Amino acid sequence: DETLEEQDIKLREMKQFHKVIDEMLVDIIEENTEIRIILQTYFQQSGLELPTASTKGSRQSSRSPSHTSLLSARSSRSTSTSTSQSSIKVLELKFPASSSLK
Repeated sequence: DETLEEQDIKLREMKQFHKVIDEMLVDIIEENTEIRIILQTYFQQSGLELPTASTKGSRQSSRSPSHTSLLSARSSRSTSTSTSQSSIKVLELKFPASSSLK
């Protein structure tokens, strides 16, 4: 069994992990409209909304602290054997082959 402190740490790491992913998605969406349309379709099919630039909030000048947090979130999840109370929705994205992306 996990203590409340351990659960809190995992929750904070998970929130940071999601924030980093949202920021990455926003960056990709802003740079490529074709990918935006594809991602929007997948997200809508799963009942989710695409993150927006306002979701990003304030950005740090360096991503290394986020990357470190992302790695620690992964390692803490891999060592944990308890089940999580929150539900996580995983999307499998299959992008069509396109010569314009090469």
